[in-house]
Amino acid sequence: MISANQLLQFLLIITAGLALIVAISTLKRKKIPGALHFSFLMFAISWWATCDAVQYWFDSHEIKVLCSQLSYIGIITAPIVWVSFIYTYSQIKLNIPVWFRYAVFAFCTLFLLFVFTNSYHHLVYRSWEMEANDFALSYHYGPLFWMWVAVSYFCLLAGTIRLIITAIRSVTLLRANMILIIVGALFPWFGNITYITGMNPIKGFDPTPVGFTITGVIGMIVIFRKKLFNYVPLAYQSLFLNLNDAALVLDWNGEIIESNIKAKALPRKRILKNQNFSNFCYSIKENPEPELLDYLKFEGNEGPELEIALPSRGALKWVLVKGQRIGHEHDEKRGFILNFRDITLWRKQKNTLERSAGLLGLSGRFAEEMLRRSNWQSVYKEYAPNFRTICKANGNFICTDPEYEKYFTGVITPESRIWKQTWTNQLHAYSMDKPVVDYFELGTDAFIVLPLDLERKVIGYWVFFWGLNDREIAQEVQDVLKLASNVLSSSIENQINGEKLQKAKEEAEEASRAKSDFLSVMSHEIRTPLNAVTGISHILKDENKDPGLKEMINTLNNSAENLLILINDILDYNKMEAGKLELTMQSFSPAKLLETITEENEYKAREHQNKFEFSHDEGSNGFYLGDRTRLGQVLNNLISNAVKFTQKGTISIHLNKVKTDGKFDVLRFEVKDSGMGIEESFLPKLFDKFTQATSASTRKFGGTGLGLAICQSLLGLMDSKLEVRSKINEGSAFWFDLRLERLSAKEVLTLETPRDLEKGLDGMRVLIVEDNLVNVFVCQNFMKKWGVVSEVAENGELGVDMVKNGEYDCILMDIQMPVMDGYEATRLIREFDKNIPIIALTASAMMDKATKSRYQGMNDFISKPFRPDELFEALVKYKP
Repeated sequence: MISANQLLQFLLIITAGLALIVAISTLKRKKIPGALHFSFLMFAISWWATCDAVQYWFDSHEIKVLCSQLSYIGIITAPIVWVSFIYTYSQIKLNIPVWFRYAVFAFCTLFLLFVFTNSYHHLVYRSWEMEANDFALSYHYGPLFWMWVAVSYFCLLAGTIRLIITAIRSVTLLRANMILIIVGALFPWFGNITYITGMNPIKGFDPTPVGFTITGVIGMIVIFRKKLFNYVPLAYQSLFLNLNDAALVLDWNGEIIESNIKAKALPRKRILKNQNFSNFCYSIKENPEPELLDYLKFEGNEGPELEIALPSRGALKWVLVKGQRIGHEHDEKRGFILNFRDITLWRKQKNTLERSAGLLGLSGRFAEEMLRRSNWQSVYKEYAPNFRTICKANGNFICTDPEYEKYFTGVITPESRIWKQTWTNQLHAYSMDKPVVDYFELGTDAFIVLPLDLERKVIGYWVFFWGLNDREIAQEVQDVLKLASNVLSSSIENQINGEKLQKAKEEAEEASRAKSDFLSVMSHEIRTPLNAVTGISHILKDENKDPGLKEMINTLNNSAENLLILINDILDYNKMEAGKLELTMQSFSPAKLLETITEENEYKAREHQNKFEFSHDEGSNGFYLGDRTRLGQVLNNLISNAVKFTQKGTISIHLNKVKTDGKFDVLRFEVKDSGMGIEESFLPKLFDKFTQATSASTRKFGGTGLGLAICQSLLGLMDSKLEVRSKINEGSAFWFDLRLERLSAKEVLTLETPRDLEKGLDGMRVLIVEDNLVNVFVCQNFMKKWGVVSEVAENGELGVDMVKNGEYDCILMDIQMPVMDGYEATRLIREFDKNIPIIALTASAMMDKATKSRYQGMNDFISKPFRPDELFEALVKYKP
């Protein structure tokens, strides 16, 4: 039959084996905090239990003493490693100096030395004894032993207290596991106390290693089954209790098991353990529980993210709620962890960015509309509500002082006047003198005041106002609103400047019309008598047979022609300045035109004792399409200038074809003289208006200084440019290249005038409607020579009656006449005769008059004074 001592020995052997297994298993997980120390503890217990079990097999007291001495290796190691395990497991960092560690090691080694040399000093135990049925030797301990017992108990006590503190601070999910370890830690205490006090019924048996083994087994259960080392309490505390986000742990039924520190700040109502989550949701005025928890229960491990608003000190705190299922995947009912992340700042920044982006986009469209539309008031009225909406403002308006209200017609409201009066009364000095954006609070409102300036002077304000709760929004948007106010200021200024510009334009147009009317009247008053002079001079020239009078008649005729040139220069300059000068395209021969102009200037050349040299190459012969009159005007000006500024010299006139480009030829016209020349420094200003080389030139040779400027402008209309080279006392050369379309013989026949075909006027009946008797006399003399039968009407009214009662091939209609002018007479004639040709005969050469003539139903016009060939050419066009 097995004795009690044999059972105890078997128990110690099992204890040693279990402790060894636990030690080896824990050693494999040495990276887990505390695992290595726990493994050393189990190795020490296994050694202690083994030494106590082995001594039972020996009868020799000496061997039993030796086994007891060897067991002290485990006895000394166990308490030291125990306290190290507890503090490492709890993640408490002890700043133990190196010297203290060496001191502890030295103390343990010295104590072991005293144990093995006890026979010499008896400080560990004084004696031993063993009676029958004792399990092992019983010792009478000395002072060193009791000193070590004190050290051991201190280590056990320190470790146990630290374990209890850790359990108290642990979360609910881990607290049960911590309690198991605390209960296990009490077994070594009970075992050692019963041994030392002699309360053990079996003398010589030390149950302390059995107690430590029970602790190890409990540790095994907690470590491997409950996976305690995977959820270290303080590590969990740093991840859960001290999370930056609020967190709740719920069971399957929605009851709150645990909450961290941040969670307690969420609702206005205190969070209680075992409180249902739906009640907690009610306390925060939002209820994500049904949607979130039902989803976690039946749909998946992770639920949807919900943004909810929590009331917090009169404002809203926004949190992002996210849930996750926790627990073993095979459990039917698991718990949930809910994370509440504070997104108030993020939401605020997001709203600020969205608001700023919306305002910038609106300001861009506002600017585009201001540019596209001329009336800023209509754009402002359309966009002001949009600005108010995006800014979440309570209102916005424009206000100004009474003296500036003229700039804000249609946008100053009674409300804005009331607000302005409020500011004046309460702020005492809020007037039109603050050129910067201003923010201020008045009563229960916050205001942004944006200055609107005109030419750097503030003329009004664009005002936005919010409740004081939205003062942050007001401060956020003021920079973007400043951009919009700049757009508004620019639009107001642009509209005002546009109105000023329009007024200035109208005034300028009125001045231009007045000038044109003045020139038209002066042209009429000058040209009418000049027409008589030139007309009669032509008649005398044709009919005079006396050589003595011929010279005087030529002088008279040339003087009239020079006066006409001066008048035409002034009128042409006025037309070009007004942009009313147009080219009239017709067929002509450049060579013949140049030859004719040369002949016309030959008399003047002889007066200055000059001789002409005229030449043109074969390539320049033929007919071209261009403005013969304006080209002739340019050439006549250049040739007459050459004649004027040359004395006893030579004037060379050349026409050459420079190149051919398809149907177009480039012809070069050059007029060269050997006259006085032009200073090189004056050449850049030569083509400026009202400019002559010297004032002496004006006194000596006359002229307006417009001739070359007009020539350059006319050539510009023809896509050409006048060039010059000159040297003082050696002469000057002017030339230009002109690109003209070459015409075939068939095209020339189609475009040629009847005069070119030598068609006569014999038998043609013409009615002259003219109030000036001299002009009538001139016209009738010319027509008489051409075989034209003419009748006269002294005003438009008589002319209308004569057309009704007579038959005429053509009508020469003066424009300005008493009783009825030419416009009204033409209008009445067109009511009953749409076909009879009517030629305007006017002393006004203004282009708008000619255009008006055509609009009134006239077919053509001739400007006074006219040459006989001009009148002939006009009449021959309309001979039936």
